[in-house]
Amino acid sequence: MLTHTHAPLDRLKGGRDPAQTGAAATYTATAKRFCMGVLLLLAAASALVAVVALKVAIYLPRSIYH
Repeated sequence: MLTHTHAPLDRLKGGRDPAQTGAAATYTATAKRFCMGVLLLLAAASALVAVVALKVAIYLPRSIYH
């Protein structure tokens, strides 16, 4: 139970790389999709803030003089 079941050089002989397994690829794809969603949300929020700021900059001087 405390002994190694694989030789230390198994990876060099063509053993599977853990980064290339299906679970790791799925996790990487999910993380990329999540990050792209967050970036899209930040871009949409920034555009909304820019539109509101532009409207305030246009209509605020009009409301001061009327």
